[in-house]
Amino acid sequence: SSQAHAWQLNAELSSKSFKWQYRKLLRQYSHKVKEELGPSFPSVTVENKVDFNLPPLNFTFVRDRFAGKGVHISDDSLIGCICSGEVGVRDCCLSPDVECCPHLGGAASPYNNKGRLVLKPGLPIYECNARCSCGPDCGNRIVQRGSQVKTAIYKTADKGWGLKTLQDIPKGTFVVEYVGEVITFDEAEKRGMEYDAQGLTYLFDLDYQSNDDAVFTI
Repeated sequence: SSQAHAWQLNAELSSKSFKWQYRKLLRQYSHKVKEELGPSFPSVTVENKVDFNLPPLNFTFVRDRFAGKGVHISDDSLIGCICSGEVGVRDCCLSPDVECCPHLGGAASPYNNKGRLVLKPGLPIYECNARCSCGPDCGNRIVQRGSQVKTAIYKTADKGWGLKTLQDIPKGTFVVEYVGEVITFDEAEKRGMEYDAQGLTYLFDLDYQSNDDAVFTI
């Protein structure tokens, strides 16, 4: 009947209006994320093809680590190079003939001339820092320049919200740095039990230079 057809038409219009409003909310959330992360995440978007739930609105995005209770983070670097740039501004610190930060730390150069990681898994990465004479275009400052990969915060079918890339990534390309609140191991044990109960455990032990239990956790 004409009445039933009109009802169906109104329902379709209402559905389209709802979807339009939802997409608008996702764009607003994406704008909020970009403001909080700044230039370190220049291409992040928000996507949900599963349902009409919004990402957690009380989630705070951070660009750098920060100290929790009982934790002190020093900004002083232990080593610094005096590379002159004679080999080339970008590649001077990657030259095997230059005693740069990786060599001063007893390690090999972590990146090739395309900025891709060439070290084996488990080996330390020593990047140039504030003590060094090289500039921001140095080829040994990859992590410091932030992510250059297009990413999306997206809703999964059964694992909540996650992060994925929107492009193919060549092997060794820097994607993102794992940062957050640095807490003590004891605090991590306490929070771990709480997070496990919610199925939201994302704790990372800082135990590279320790043969015992980690002292700190992110």
